[in-house]
Formats: sequence, structure tokens, C-alpha cells
Amino acid sequence: PKVDKAEQAKRAAEAEAAALKEQQKEAIATDIGAGVPLAEICRRDGMPGLRTVYDWKEVKPEGFATAYVYGDLT
Repeated sequence: PKVDKAEQAKRAAEAEAAALKEQQKEAIATDIGAGVPLAEICRRDGMPGLRTVYDWKEVKPEGFATAYVYGDLT
């Protein structure tokens, strides 16, 4: 079926947001592995808030498996 421009724009924005979220998760796991506290990471520009990270952890805990190997998310 034909998709209108508004729907295409919405899908593109959703894909971009998903890619950013994955980049943020990887950066968080890397920084936690380096010993940086999660609260400090979340205060940085462009990073999600602490509550958002805990929500991600609840929805998909395996996304933070690496972080748990190197350090806790607390």
C-alpha cells in the first residue's frame, strides 16, 4: 500500500529515535564499565534521564547485561 509523506516522516523519526536510544544504551554500558556512576552519566547533555534508564531496564533488562557485568546501574 502507498504510504503518505506524513507517515514516511513519522517512520523516519521513529527509526532515528530508536538508533539514538541504542547509541545511548551503549554509551551508558561503556561508562558504567569504566566506573562512572549512572546518575552522573544521566546528567550529561544528550543522555536520557535516570528514570528513563530504569524504565528501559525494566522493559528489556538484557539490554543492560554488559553493564551488570562491569558494574551496577545504581
